Amino acid sequence: MSRLLIVAGVLVVSAPVQATAQGDPVIAMVNATVVDVEHGALLSAQSIVTSQGRITYVGPAAGANIPRGALRVDLKGLYVIPGLWDMHVHIGGEGHPEDLASYYGPLFLAHGVTGVRDAGGNISRLRTLDAIGRTGRGAMPRLMYAGDKVGPGDSTSSWGIADARAAIAARVASGASFIKLTPDYPVGLFAGTLAACSAAGVPCVAHIPAADTATWLSQPGRGSYEHLFNISEHVSRVPAAKVFEAVREYGAPTLVQRVLYKLRLRQRPQEPERLRVALRDSSKDAAFFGRLASSGTWITPTLVLHRQMTRTVDLLPSSVDARLVLAATLRASESRTDAQRQTAAGTWALWTGLVAGMSAAHVPMLAGTDFGNTHVPGAVLQAELVLLQQAGVPAAEVLRMATLNPARYFGATDTSGTVAAGRVADLVVLRANPLENVRNVAGIELVVSRGRLFRRAALDSLMNAARLAAARLRVVQP
Repeated sequence: MSRLLIVAGVLVVSAPVQATAQGDPVIAMVNATVVDVEHGALLSAQSIVTSQGRITYVGPAAGANIPRGALRVDLKGLYVIPGLWDMHVHIGGEGHPEDLASYYGPLFLAHGVTGVRDAGGNISRLRTLDAIGRTGRGAMPRLMYAGDKVGPGDSTSSWGIADARAAIAARVASGASFIKLTPDYPVGLFAGTLAACSAAGVPCVAHIPAADTATWLSQPGRGSYEHLFNISEHVSRVPAAKVFEAVREYGAPTLVQRVLYKLRLRQRPQEPERLRVALRDSSKDAAFFGRLASSGTWITPTLVLHRQMTRTVDLLPSSVDARLVLAATLRASESRTDAQRQTAAGTWALWTGLVAGMSAAHVPMLAGTDFGNTHVPGAVLQAELVLLQQAGVPAAEVLRMATLNPARYFGATDTSGTVAAGRVADLVVLRANPLENVRNVAGIELVVSRGRLFRRAALDSLMNAARLAAARLRVVQP
């Protein structure tokens, strides 16, 4: 890769950042309508003053102490929300860290995402990207990361709790702020590994295992559970253990079972997608979701991922700028039978029904996307918010899932998650009210990240820089 191209990419990204540095970085935003995400309310005619990366005042103009020489920005008719968080990303791709930063950072910020939680990736690369953002060398959101996932992987050797403790210690020593387990983490070691995370003082992020709730619910050390996999089994007409057993048999029948199938002495279970839909029992929702809510278990639904898996729509919408997508992505246009389409529709209804049920039961949820290289960073979170609202989550709660709830999750409500004095100056200014429709989160007028102001023209420049970086980082999947 040409070093000249790398330098050029950095200059393109850095220009709008430096142009907004006002010497004494005091910004006074006046005549704003502040969205109180905690209470789902609007506060009109507000002034917001930021200095040195912090909000120093929010309230009526009469009480604002605006220093002489502050950059004054009139936000009449505009709406201010806290910066958005995508709570499940994977920052991938190969290339120079500056090129990675000039792709991911601009796209996150241009779409209002001022913070991300990386749920598994190269920790050295993530440390470098984090430093680029913290030191102001590039436009990068705040970054929380786990590093490489913990688990046996493809190793043929035995994996025990001692291995888990050693892996956790190594991740923490390398700077990880939480631990992410591999999707197929051994169920028998699950509770012990959560306890090991608790002892190490870091939360653990995992997929819900195919096991009874005693294995994963209310265990110490848990941070959040990702996706909706293995939730529907607990709201089925038959015990969850029976469903898990049937799913395992469908995927890996024993030799004896295969013989019995041929002799027609045993019926093979339905394919998992149809089985879960067929066994759904909404009368169990209240009890199960109530237990989830009372336990304080965090769930990140990642509806974008589940939508992609059902393949009910094109995976790369026509409205997306293909130049911003690193990898080629599949389309849903392949030939499918009516039965396959019906199964996909039923599965999607199952996923969205689970989300609606958890929302009604006040299960604490986070907004995350699990995007890889097949979506546009930042834009995919906006899509996730729309899907959450379409699933039945009220707009105010959808906003909390991407703003206040991450702060609650991190134990940082005194410094982030709301538009209030003392919080970090991470803000998004919108043209329309997001409490009416979360689609309005896409109408961004300006962004404040770490106290730096990016007007619309600067955000457009960031998008252009990302297109240049994408051309250098593009990886086409087979």
